[in-house]
Amino acid sequence: NHVVQIESAITDFVNGLIDDPSFNQMEESRAQMGEERPESYAFVPLATEDEHKWWRDRKISLIEYGTNHDNLVQLVTTIADVRKFLCWAEPQREVGLLARRSNRITGYYAEALNHYAEGDYDQAISKLRAALASTLFWEPLDQSIPNRNDNLDLLALADVRTRLGLSHYKQRYMDLHHEALARAIINIEGAQSVLKEIPDTSGPDGLPKIASEGALLILKARLAYTNGEFQYSEDLYREVLDMTGNRANINHNNIPDIFEGHELQILECHAYSYCQVLRINYQFGNSGKLTPNNNYGKVTSNKIDAARELEKMAKRLRNLSEGSWELSDGESKTKLTNAYRRNFATISFIASWFSGRYLVGGFKDIIPTEEERNGKEANK
Repeated sequence: NHVVQIESAITDFVNGLIDDPSFNQMEESRAQMGEERPESYAFVPLATEDEHKWWRDRKISLIEYGTNHDNLVQLVTTIADVRKFLCWAEPQREVGLLARRSNRITGYYAEALNHYAEGDYDQAISKLRAALASTLFWEPLDQSIPNRNDNLDLLALADVRTRLGLSHYKQRYMDLHHEALARAIINIEGAQSVLKEIPDTSGPDGLPKIASEGALLILKARLAYTNGEFQYSEDLYREVLDMTGNRANINHNNIPDIFEGHELQILECHAYSYCQVLRINYQFGNSGKLTPNNNYGKVTSNKIDAARELEKMAKRLRNLSEGSWELSDGESKTKLTNAYRRNFATISFIASWFSGRYLVGGFKDIIPTEEERNGKEANK
């Protein structure tokens, strides 16, 4: 009875408005005076195309629920849940059709990167969650429509999922975050599903996808390392090096004035992966593999050579973090620029740290190698 009463009241109200001359006259008067009614919606059992158009012109969307009254309750409940989620995930969300369809990912992503660089992972997750919520009412993808940026929008969405997974990963040892790794895996799967929708493209047009795939592989490598899968982790880092090596080649003594976002992401992925390959080699012994030559040199089994290569990279990254470059024109470019500067500075510290470890590791009388810590050597 309650369902029938709700259905009857809503239907009577809407049908009454449709047939009410005074309401129609009021709407026309508002339109002539330049006033617009706020957007709203109404539930009806059925409506014709003309009725949908007539009410859409008056900022009212008709939602058909059919002849099954149970659908009405489910719709109302679902809409209430969605509204509650949006208010929680994106509290600064604007109201209106343009707000629903606008791409607000970049602004939230830039804020999240800065929070992440500062170690404030809760705030980073909050901003990334808002970025996800902002995509809830995006238009369906349609590759046949010219001048659509569907692929770039999807890459931005994949980057959000990857960074969200990385932020959860960083919380794995913190109190009250016992599900952090599980959430990281969920976001890895989400990013992978998005990237599958984007076709591979050769040349410069394919670089943004390479940057996004490299960031996702690094997250998977970090997760593998945490799970004790050290060889698999190293293989993933080497895959990133192979993907980004030739594309990370810039002259650090003559840094460009302008960078595209994906160029910085490729540099970041390459430098971090290089450090991690040498880290794993230092801890567990070199696997004998060598990376192709690139602007950061090659991974070597010689500890002294590795120390030199790492320190060269650290210097280049410091120059990059302190250079007078900026991102190309775009929303939130200042925040993104600052975030990348911080990340390059952090990776330069990591490179210097492992350079020192390799340097002292080259001398048996200073620090024992893994071989020296095991078996007969250890017994001595």
